Amino acid sequence: LGFFTLQVRMDTDFNRLLPEDEEITLLIDRYGQGLIATDYLMLAFEREDIFDIEALQVLDRALTAIDGTPWLHTAVTPFSLFTFEDDGKKLDLVPVSPSAKAPTNAAELELFRKRISSDPIAQNIVISEDRSALFAIFPMDVRDGYESMMREVETILEPVRRHFTVYVSGTVVVELTAKKYLTRDFSTLIFLACAFILLLYYAGFRAKRAVFLPIAVVGIGTIWCIGFMGIMGYSISIISIVIPPLVLTLGSSYSIHILNQYYREAGNNGNGGVWITGAVTHIGKTIILASLTTIVGFLSLLSARTPQAREFGIASGVGIASCAVLSLFLLPAALSFLKKPTAVQRRRVTEGPLARFMSKLGQWVVRGRFVILGILVLICIAFSFSINRIHHQLDYLTYFPENSDLVSDMNFIIEKVGGLQQIQLTLSVEDRDEKNFFLDRSVLEDVSRLESLMRESPNIVNTRSFVSYLEYLNALFTGEEAVPKSSGLILLLSRYFKAIDSRSDGENFISTLANQDFTYLTITFKVYDTVNNRYLFEDSIRTELNRIRSLAEEILGDRVEIAIWGNSMRLISLADILRHDLRISMIISILVILVITTVSFRSFKYGAAALIPLITGIMLNFTFMYLFRIPMDMTTMMVSSVAIGVGVDSAIHFLLQFRKQLSETPKSVVESITRTLEITGRPILLTTFSVVGGLLVLCLASFKPIIYFGLLVSTALLTTALGTIIILPVILAFAWSVKGRRKIV
Repeated sequence: LGFFTLQVRMDTDFNRLLPEDEEITLLIDRYGQGLIATDYLMLAFEREDIFDIEALQVLDRALTAIDGTPWLHTAVTPFSLFTFEDDGKKLDLVPVSPSAKAPTNAAELELFRKRISSDPIAQNIVISEDRSALFAIFPMDVRDGYESMMREVETILEPVRRHFTVYVSGTVVVELTAKKYLTRDFSTLIFLACAFILLLYYAGFRAKRAVFLPIAVVGIGTIWCIGFMGIMGYSISIISIVIPPLVLTLGSSYSIHILNQYYREAGNNGNGGVWITGAVTHIGKTIILASLTTIVGFLSLLSARTPQAREFGIASGVGIASCAVLSLFLLPAALSFLKKPTAVQRRRVTEGPLARFMSKLGQWVVRGRFVILGILVLICIAFSFSINRIHHQLDYLTYFPENSDLVSDMNFIIEKVGGLQQIQLTLSVEDRDEKNFFLDRSVLEDVSRLESLMRESPNIVNTRSFVSYLEYLNALFTGEEAVPKSSGLILLLSRYFKAIDSRSDGENFISTLANQDFTYLTITFKVYDTVNNRYLFEDSIRTELNRIRSLAEEILGDRVEIAIWGNSMRLISLADILRHDLRISMIISILVILVITTVSFRSFKYGAAALIPLITGIMLNFTFMYLFRIPMDMTTMMVSSVAIGVGVDSAIHFLLQFRKQLSETPKSVVESITRTLEITGRPILLTTFSVVGGLLVLCLASFKPIIYFGLLVSTALLTTALGTIIILPVILAFAWSVKGRRKIV
């Protein structure tokens, strides 16, 4: 397994988060001319005067060299684009730049300036509206290992940087930057998690055996987990990068429970390792149940449609199972070779400050039960208010550090081209016999009116369609920028459009605007919050898309089929899938855990009681997200599934001991609760501190979703632990009071 650990590779492709049969992916395959199969590199070049002959020639040589590399498809550059020109008799298809090369004299430069500034396709594709920047787009097949390509590209761009300020972006750069941060975070987070666990073990037990043996247990368990990922061909992604620190910290809780029981029973009689066997037996059921419910929480993600979520659930479940088995077998075996703990070490566990505090806490909790119950009601109210007010974040730029080159370069490009959230609205007729349906003048005028109404929204920028290009061609031909009045002219101009499509080579953004028989048209537009200068939240995008769909249905009626698609829509689709997966996995894990606890306790009452702290913690977590404006994204949506499996552990430990104490102290519930907290409170707090502290190291990660994941899981587990030692005793006290079976005090 150690060997296979070294075989695990990084996978930073966001597209692989989606299932292959996802609806938007199918629409892109249908209408997008293979756009889904490509990554892209986007370059921007800024200078005070972009129309400088020497600078343009240097740029042309560089772009030609980049275009000649074996990784790239035909580029879309200021020099490769074609446009139309009226020679007085007809429209000629000509390159934007004479000879499709950089201008060599003043006349060519002026012609280049005129053509590129007037062509609607060129706007915000190869030149910005303010004429301060030029752009080049290089599509390429999706592949692994862009590092060598980018090194060659950077070498080629060196001469260009003496004339332009160069900005580098695109999915290629996003993936490489993500890989850089994930690789750095992977080793850093594991080291920090181990360091914190070592520190906590020493602070809790003050013994070398309580430091090095447990860390060996979780270390081996983590190696088994990552080795399993290597065998199964799983990759380290933005989701699965949290698995190693997660397994390290969650797995450490089992060793804490065994060590706590080990020190409590160290004074018992017994030769050799007999008393250790007894200690493990007494705590074994707690560990087995706790690990089983945690594994169930992770495996509930098998219901997810997202492949990487399923891989996350399986790999994490294997890691937890490994740590539980090693804690039950390897740790006791290693302890049996050592001397018994000293009396001082035993008293630190049984009579130390933490044990005394937990004993007093039991009395305080029962006496303040009405206040605590009121707080629980307030938590429920806050949750019901917050749950539907949490934003869903689609802006992947927020995942990266704000001072990274990727973010600064991307922000420049976004500012110049009006955002990068591009969406397509396709209008089609199902009957293929209706050839040239979208060459009918009345239909074209309806589409033109739809596009005009779309542009009235401040969040819709840079619309582009066959109709808008047809109007441009008509303006060149007749001087009127509108849908041509005669059917003959429409047919003529449509043939010109097909001509530019045939000359566009790799410019498949042209071919997506209309198909050859004109049974579908596509309006391409961008959405962007121009008021606040940022990406739109998912909720705002949905509002815009609903408005557009309503307009299309109102104007075009049932004559056409409406489809909204695009790579930006895949993020919305991913959010929908993750939300659905979250609900299903939560329901499955809660029901299965309820069955497990009910069967284990042989009581539905105890099984349901185990869920009380868990539900409290989840409600507080969503409230916390709303208060601190933490968005829902691809990682934070998985927090609840993790928290459900892990958060119930403390309640199981508490209830097992409570039932035992209740049978031994039948006269008073408060005595049973006090004694239970005295015994279980210390390991519950130590395991909680271990897990929370270990997961808080994720806040030092480079990716914000990972930071949010660590923060939210830590918050959920901390609140479930507090719910176990504060709220659960109150509920139990009320339950026995109502039944009249026990006195509360």
